[in-house]
Amino acid sequence: MAQYGPAAIYLRKPEKERNEAQNRPFYAKTVCFVPDAKELYIKDTIQNREGGKATVQTEAGE
Repeated sequence: MAQYGPAAIYLRKPEKERNEAQNRPFYAKTVCFVPDAKELYIKDTIQNREGGKATVQTEAGE
């Protein structure tokens, strides 16, 4: 990363922060990502599944 000079700190997260993110549990059966016009994708929690459809709740509570 030395070749990137002072910009290197913005290109890679610190080791501690990366380890925390990698060790955080992800439940594929209850979490999904839904397209959004503003944020591109929003992380949602599946509340109910019925037929081929799912009811989800965003992290913001919508």
